[in-house]
Amino acid sequence: MGMFDFKPVKIKKPKIPSARNVLPRKRDIQRMISNKRIREPVSAKIKTAVKKRAGNKCEAKGCRHSTYLDFHHKNMKNDDNRVQNIVLLCPIHHREAHDKKKVLKTKDSFGNTINHKVVSKETKKRIVKKRKKQNPFGMGFGGF
Repeated sequence: MGMFDFKPVKIKKPKIPSARNVLPRKRDIQRMISNKRIREPVSAKIKTAVKKRAGNKCEAKGCRHSTYLDFHHKNMKNDDNRVQNIVLLCPIHHREAHDKKKVLKTKDSFGNTINHKVVSKETKKRIVKKRKKQNPFGMGFGGF
């Protein structure tokens, strides 16, 4: 053995975090800035569960369409992605579901939604008409 016999040293590469782990997503930034609800995409896991439950067919009663199916939120809140809240519908029944029910939002004077209710189309028209009579200027604080 010589005087200068060295063992090779293994140098580990430093782990550089990916941008995905460091930078927040656009919707996370929007959620921090405003208190408005930001739509979360339906995850593949939930989509698979809904498709399995529906048997890859429209879940409307008596419908057998199995192509071009849409995911519909029952409570009309598109950030509520629970399996119980999502149904699989063909485009015809999806449009019908949106025509039958409308979302009625109550907003404060700053334009922030403070109440969210799903009502029939006729009920929404009646309530909006009543609100306009009560407050013709559309302002939350007396119209000034």
